[in-house]
Amino acid sequence: MNRRRGRSGSKPSLDEVSSDFQGNTNEEQCALVSSSSSGKVSKTQVKSFDSANRNVNSKVVRSRKSRKEVVSDEAICINKESNSEALVALTAGFSSDSLKDEEIEVGVVSVVGGIEQYNYILIRNHIITKWHENVSIWVTKDMFVDVIPERCSGLLDFAYNYLLSYEYVNFGVALAIKDKIPTRSSKGRVIVIGAGLARLAAARQLMLFGFEVIVLEGRKRVGGRVYTKKMEGGNKVAAADLGGSVLTGTLGNPLGLLARQLSYTLHTVRDQCPLYGMLANFIHFIPYEVYTTIVKPTDQVDS
Repeated sequence: MNRRRGRSGSKPSLDEVSSDFQGNTNEEQCALVSSSSSGKVSKTQVKSFDSANRNVNSKVVRSRKSRKEVVSDEAICINKESNSEALVALTAGFSSDSLKDEEIEVGVVSVVGGIEQYNYILIRNHIITKWHENVSIWVTKDMFVDVIPERCSGLLDFAYNYLLSYEYVNFGVALAIKDKIPTRSSKGRVIVIGAGLARLAAARQLMLFGFEVIVLEGRKRVGGRVYTKKMEGGNKVAAADLGGSVLTGTLGNPLGLLARQLSYTLHTVRDQCPLYGMLANFIHFIPYEVYTTIVKPTDQVDS
């Protein structure tokens, strides 16, 4: 399932999220980094860093209303697990050395590329990793005060508020997350058409933002095309997935995180599992050799 599954189309600004969800000192310098015209950062040691380069070819405008103007010429070191934390962030859809387009759009750093971006990425990855360690808790900014240098508190604010607003942390059906839904709406009413997973996720996020949400569904059940039909006979029980119920990879997959929150057991689909096709009104077995020589290459072309 696409990672952008259930985020609502209209997202509030990071300033709004910061006001809705309010629930540093490691001065060790790990490395110096050089700026790159592509926006990527390499961990190569440099002798000096020209501060004038920070304002060259900048495509982002920093919000002066809420952001703390903290700029440092020193790279930070949060812990010794930066590589492993980068891998966790990678499974959540983030590059290890560059920003997402949406991060640039909201202005999480004053200039794309350079030490500020490098520090932001370390902080962002650390927050993501912290939540992935236990997806049943609500991660707060206070959890990072002791490990993020005070001079980077502005980057911590933007990293946390961005991840929260775009549902990269603190999402799902865990009790700690349900408890954060306001009992009274403060920002109007929204009607969501359809009770599939994406629409339900959007409805939940809107509720967290303070909206009153009404979900309309034509069927007598929720879940949309994700539906498992259980069949019982004698002392045996079987299940057939009639929709999009197969997870292609669970690392960072939001459905995999939901399964962890609900303590659901995931069943591995074998590489060589029985395949059946429909021919007229007759269901017939497809030999695996036929699939590998004809059907599979066709699927790859279609994708």
